Amino acid sequence: MTSYNYDDMITILVGPEEAKFTAHKDVLCARSEFFRIACTKSWREGQEKVVPLPEVEEETFQTYMDLVFNLPIFDGETESLPLVKFYVLGDFLDDVKAR
Repeated sequence: MTSYNYDDMITILVGPEEAKFTAHKDVLCARSEFFRIACTKSWREGQEKVVPLPEVEEETFQTYMDLVFNLPIFDGETESLPLVKFYVLGDFLDDVKAR
């Protein structure tokens, strides 16, 4: 059984507008090699607990967060996010399950 430290939070700043997402570091690092590396103390992002993703669209990242934290992604009423964008983000974050 995986044990997470839910006190260890990070902030992800998404897109040129820097939309702020806050998440449990251990959960993201367990899913994404990108976050695992970025959150190490040898990187500024890991020391400051802030990871900028200026090239990622906010809607695409929200879908990723919904997937990681097991929230419903598509509710049938909102327009579905193109799966190609989601795949590209999963590839960028090196998250095999998202791809």
